[in-house]
Amino acid sequence: MLGLLLIFFSFFLLLSIISYSRFDEAYLSTLFGDFFDSLSSDNNFSFINNWLGVIGAHISMFFIRSTFGIFSAVIPLLFLLWGFALFFKINYKTLIKVSNFLLLFGLILSSFFGLLKTNYNLMPGMIELSGSVGNYLGEVFGRLLGGLGSIIFLTGSLAALIVLTFNIKLDGIINSVKDIFENNLAGNENTVEENTDNISRIKELNEKKRKKIKREKEPALSGSDLIADETEQETRIRIVRKDEPEPQVKNAVHDDEIKKVDLQKVGEISEPDYDKEDESSLPNQWEENIHYKRPSFDLLEPNPKEDIVVAEEELKRNAALLKEKLRLFDIEIEDISVTPGPVVTLYEIVPAPGVKISRIVGLENDIALALAARGIRIIAPIPGKSAIGVEIPNAEALLVNARSVLNRIQESKYELPMAFGKTISGDVFLTDLAKMPHLLIAGSTGSGKSVGINMIISSFLYAKDPLEVKFAMIDPKKIELSFYKKLRKHFLAVCPDLDEEIITAPQNAVLLLKSVEMEMEKRYDKLAKAGVRNIVDYNIKVSDPVKKPKDSDEIKHHPMPYIVVIVDELADLMITAGKEVEEPITRLAQLARAVGIHLVLATQRPSVNVITGVI
Repeated sequence: MLGLLLIFFSFFLLLSIISYSRFDEAYLSTLFGDFFDSLSSDNNFSFINNWLGVIGAHISMFFIRSTFGIFSAVIPLLFLLWGFALFFKINYKTLIKVSNFLLLFGLILSSFFGLLKTNYNLMPGMIELSGSVGNYLGEVFGRLLGGLGSIIFLTGSLAALIVLTFNIKLDGIINSVKDIFENNLAGNENTVEENTDNISRIKELNEKKRKKIKREKEPALSGSDLIADETEQETRIRIVRKDEPEPQVKNAVHDDEIKKVDLQKVGEISEPDYDKEDESSLPNQWEENIHYKRPSFDLLEPNPKEDIVVAEEELKRNAALLKEKLRLFDIEIEDISVTPGPVVTLYEIVPAPGVKISRIVGLENDIALALAARGIRIIAPIPGKSAIGVEIPNAEALLVNARSVLNRIQESKYELPMAFGKTISGDVFLTDLAKMPHLLIAGSTGSGKSVGINMIISSFLYAKDPLEVKFAMIDPKKIELSFYKKLRKHFLAVCPDLDEEIITAPQNAVLLLKSVEMEMEKRYDKLAKAGVRNIVDYNIKVSDPVKKPKDSDEIKHHPMPYIVVIVDELADLMITAGKEVEEPITRLAQLARAVGIHLVLATQRPSVNVITGVI
């Protein structure tokens, strides 16, 4: 309510000041007693010029004559700003800065015109320019600093006010003035040389224009014509293919007793055939009498289009079109190397000497238009190479399925190998979670977060044994990770006090994370007792009967598996559990790497509300 009143009041003041007229003074009396007497007897108020009548005339005369003159208009502006701030709840910090600027701006300008009136007798009758306050301050400054000193002081104060309020960088202004001054001096000395250079440049540009016009008059070449004429051109186009034999998978199990799985009936696979009452009789995770057979690759669906390669004609046509398009913009190419991939193809181009990279980068949209591509990406330059990369999507993208990626996983020497797909050159992309040491997967719905999580889990299932890695899974959505319940007593690390293998309840998630945190502390005690720094050295030491530390009542030494904590939707967990989840996740993220505990967190919103600053 107060804000609304200030807004109306400020408009009233502003209109009265804007419509000020010095001729209204002849019809007004400054005494309120005379004012009320004239309401009934005098009819001179009909000659008032102010838009708001007698009241407006009195208000405008007071502000303009008794304060800052015409610069008193900053006062209703201040009321207006504060009214909006109160009404719309605007940040007061910025508003205070603007208010100080307006007040000081009006005060300095009114003082400046007051100085001109009192010291130099300029515009003696124009009281409206300075007002009483401006006249007084101008007279004071004139006595203290003199006329010239006061002008310098007020001008400097106004400049400093503008610079400080709007955060103007003086370095850029000084450098610009310096450059202009130096260029003018250099220009006077080198006028003759510059004129000669300009003439040569003009001749060179005219020659390029004549060549361009000549090319435009020639009939346009089709893709096949460009390929046919490629032998006559100086640019070399090389197609690099990685023809590799089918990889030999190490330690892959192809059990004759495993039947071929009908992929259409995957949902009919029954639970493992064991008695749940006998689960407690299963051996502990560190006992070596668990004879585990890794899953067969026959369980994965083969890719029927895996042997399909990008046609060489398409590659040559795109390379020739790319070269011709760059030539239209006077960019000559010395060499083009083509590396086809399953989805996109990389064209490595080597420009002629003197060609700037920025010119090629600026033609990204023109190249995409010429090739009729869905979109291209320019890598300028390719790291480690003296070439520029242009990634162009293939006309037909090849499906990269899990089987073509996971068949390399068992060859890896990584501690926790993860297969995410293929690179642009068709190589399988593997990375090690143990070196990361944690992973955040973020993206909107449908961007592939769940696919990434399933590939991570599948990578560990094909590469490691239950003695080497365990999963602790939290699935607030209850459906994404539910089918991994069958890994109980093999790969799943579960809390004995919880009634669910895949954690879905927020409170159970808190208990699981705190349990993993306690396991981390126990593992650090074991590492300290064994005198090692990480889980790899610890497992090597306890596997050696000679070097293995002695067991005690509190600590039993045995090889420790890696623990991978997977959270499918962290944002939902932070909303429901909040601080209870943040503390164990923070500790695990900071300390758990050395003892082989790693986090894989997936979320739609990687904002500070989810991934807090502490995490």
